[in-house]
Amino acid sequence: ESPMPFPLARIARRTRVLGEATMASACPLGFGGAPTAPAPAPTPAPTLAPPPVEKAKASAPSACPMGHGAAGGDAASPTAAAASAAAQVAEQAQLSRERAPSTIPSASGDNFMYPSENQFFTSATAKGHDLVPDEMEMVVAIHNAVNEQTWREILKYEEMHKAVCPTPRLIRFLGRPGELSPKAQILGLLAGRTAPFDRHDWHVDRCGTQVRYVVDFYDGKPNPERPVSIFIDARPEVTFGGLQDRFRMWARGLNIV
Repeated sequence: ESPMPFPLARIARRTRVLGEATMASACPLGFGGAPTAPAPAPTPAPTLAPPPVEKAKASAPSACPMGHGAAGGDAASPTAAAASAAAQVAEQAQLSRERAPSTIPSASGDNFMYPSENQFFTSATAKGHDLVPDEMEMVVAIHNAVNEQTWREILKYEEMHKAVCPTPRLIRFLGRPGELSPKAQILGLLAGRTAPFDRHDWHVDRCGTQVRYVVDFYDGKPNPERPVSIFIDARPEVTFGGLQDRFRMWARGLNIV
């Protein structure tokens, strides 16, 4: 599986409206939530099955960083009958089985692999998501784009530590839909900002030091060139080192350093 959010129903609706329009990042299967039950948290797996996120190290090269399952168990795990029916529809629709590599290194050093259209459709449909086979090319593209952008946002912070660790890796991730981060709560109360539609925790290995990044996903402001937009707020958790990095990033934005 792969890292990134965006509820499937939302992606499907916007895909139908936009047609061939360019869309910003999102994780259709990922951390945004199931249509009929609480959203499953992400878990990497070679075929988009829902093994626990703790297995990321073993299956990372063929896993999707954003994942489709929940750590410690997936409440939306498909039945054998549902999975079989979904696979039949995917075969009839002749969905692509080609998988694209990500730029996100796993614990093993190999990059995560994104799910194919066939895998994505089969896994999501078996869990009760309503997807249209003809839309899968765009849905998968959105899923992959969101994952990539999230990793780029994290690398902005990791760049500050390149002398110590030139090759940070994503070791695990956890979807926490419905859980507002402290920052999101404060912005909502004091600034009236709309709550993020999803939240993830990405755990990065900084050459022996584990760093947790909190990622909030907001609906962005659309424009003629990008009718659908997602704002990704990724930052290190609140620790002494994390706050130092946040301050340094803020200072860079002001051209102070």
